[in-house]
Amino acid sequence: MIDLANAHTNGCNKIHKRERLISLTMYFALLIVWASVFFSKFNLNLYMQYFQIPLTMVFGSFLGGFTCEGGGAVAFPVFTKLLHISPSVTRDFSFAIQSIGMSFASITILLRKIRIETNVIIYAMLGGIVGIIIGTYTVSPYLSSSQVKLIFTMVITSFGVALFLKNYIFRGKEYNNIHNFTARDSVIISCVGIVGGVFSSIIGTGIHFITFSFVTLFYRLNEKVATPTSVLIMASDSIFGFIFRKFVYNEFSDQAIVFWVLCIPVAALFAPLGAIACSKVSRSFIVKVLLFLISIEFISTLYIFKFNLDTIVLSFFVILISLVIYLILIRISGINNALEAEKLGF
Repeated sequence: MIDLANAHTNGCNKIHKRERLISLTMYFALLIVWASVFFSKFNLNLYMQYFQIPLTMVFGSFLGGFTCEGGGAVAFPVFTKLLHISPSVTRDFSFAIQSIGMSFASITILLRKIRIETNVIIYAMLGGIVGIIIGTYTVSPYLSSSQVKLIFTMVITSFGVALFLKNYIFRGKEYNNIHNFTARDSVIISCVGIVGGVFSSIIGTGIHFITFSFVTLFYRLNEKVATPTSVLIMASDSIFGFIFRKFVYNEFSDQAIVFWVLCIPVAALFAPLGAIACSKVSRSFIVKVLLFLISIEFISTLYIFKFNLDTIVLSFFVILISLVIYLILIRISGINNALEAEKLGF
């Protein structure tokens, strides 16, 4: 038994050494490329001028890897509320910085062989790409800055409602993977991805926590699995969103590019650290961190935002519809679990 334990420990140490070597090699390679571009086109004075941006992303990138929110979910409220940066600039920056931070976090997740749900990643990612395209042309151009800010708060608040319901009201058995994944499941998750992609086209983030909410409520997927799964989804769709808005839609903020360049070294370092930390803490701790952050976002919006009748009605319906949808998902999930238990003879 001791020999087997030692062999397992040695195997884990070798995996971690290999992961650290690959991660450090990639990080320093990125730094070399970044430095060659940065010092040829920019200068260090930018850090003095915009020091709040990379400082924000130290926390944003770490929490992006640690939770299912993504760096953009931290950047968006800080940039728009505290730094008074336009939501359109913040959206473009979110796509750009998540394409770096979430990609490095994803590589760490894969190298460490942290458990993920591959089917969810594939179909949510594909749906998200469709949703980003649809939202970019049909939704995003017609929303005002105040509406975009409010939509972000309402979407993330509804996510908090889902988390609270699942963990403190309707507790039940959880699973580390989706059993008997069928074509029906692929269609369902693709549709969820499309909805998430539309929200991402508006605020630069969203598909990951919308997918997270769905799979944890409907499929009872463990948060410890759903979190790294959502990181990989956000990484792939952020890369697509960045490329699509920059080179296809041809509307990408120059200011967002400057912010992105300043934050590349920070995001590439702290997002993987967040992913590593996530794998080492309990599921309940992750949930509590998420609920705390969402509460701050909601309370700050109530304090700062000047509500009128239209925004009150919009907020009410977004939260109400979200709550109804989540309750339906919980109900269906409970019925499915009961049927599965009956088939197994429990």
